[in-house]
Amino acid sequence: MKPGLSLYLDLFRFAAALIVLLSHASYVPYSGAGLRWLYPYGHVAVMAFFVLSGYVIAFTVDYKHKAMDDYLIARLARLLSVVIPAMILTPLLDAIGILVAPQMYQHIPNSYPVLRVLATLLFMQESWSLSLSYFSDTPLWSVAYEFWYYMIFGVAFFYSGRRRVLGLAIIALLIGPRIFVLLPIWWLGVVAYRLHSAGTFVIGRRLARVLFVSSLALIVLLTSHPLGDDLGRLLHVMKNFPAANEFLTWSRFFLYDYLIGLLFFVHIASARYVIDERIGDHLQRAKAGIRFLAGVTFSIYLYHLPLMYFLKAVIGYDTASLANGLLASGSVIVCCFLLARFTEHKKAFLQQRLTTLSAFASKRLAG
Repeated sequence: MKPGLSLYLDLFRFAAALIVLLSHASYVPYSGAGLRWLYPYGHVAVMAFFVLSGYVIAFTVDYKHKAMDDYLIARLARLLSVVIPAMILTPLLDAIGILVAPQMYQHIPNSYPVLRVLATLLFMQESWSLSLSYFSDTPLWSVAYEFWYYMIFGVAFFYSGRRRVLGLAIIALLIGPRIFVLLPIWWLGVVAYRLHSAGTFVIGRRLARVLFVSSLALIVLLTSHPLGDDLGRLLHVMKNFPAANEFLTWSRFFLYDYLIGLLFFVHIASARYVIDERIGDHLQRAKAGIRFLAGVTFSIYLYHLPLMYFLKAVIGYDTASLANGLLASGSVIVCCFLLARFTEHKKAFLQQRLTTLSAFASKRLAG
């Protein structure tokens, strides 16, 4: 992957995390009504994460991982370095927030807490008929999707024949159809990477620029314009099937999400031909800052919402003030940066420990 493109994708990932944070900040009980127009972009940004994730994973198996165990350890280290701290932090912040301002948490699901913890730890909170939000940390739903997409790709890439069929069948039995519904969006990222790596798909610089800009413009138009609402209702076919709509939960807008995912695919696929040496040089000058921001992306994504609830409950800032909403969002980002130093930035340490544990387990089983 060209250095300039890699840096651009890091910026793209950070921007998506920031959009998710601001979309939640836009909800009146959290921050301020002045940001309300950003709310619809939260789910859109998750689709960007899915496409980008597929692209990056396809790249890593080409250059970093040669076997399934190595691949799985890397993926678990990436996820658990932030997921486990988020699982510890969220109920603690929620408990304090409930003591101070219980009305803030009235709609937060907290039944069957043990089941929520176990399901989230096993990435099965969205499997079959389960749909268990982890208390105030709603964004954890997409992590379950991501984990199983990693597993599906790993089995499909590293195994063949009966082992591949058996592995995919076991995954399907474990998670059910809901997570599979959005898999094509994630796989678009894989396709984009394969087009880049094969070198057989080449477009001119002028066309690439048009696609690069117009794809994002169309996403903004569909998200902000009434036309997007009309199209969304048209594509939301599940509304005519209440039981299926309820079962699909986060996947119920899948046709509209396919369209958004396709536009993100076009954007990333064309980025290679837009990020030339000149733009790449500019990005290289800011490399340290971009890498730093990329290194806190996952922390921002998973820590921000419990922190928002907590700050609102404890500080009780004016929800009608745009300035206070932005100030609260900035405070949350700073907290996420600090938490990342002790969690996300330690993923290499966790990966080493998981590798050691895997080697020990393999020896014990062999002996």
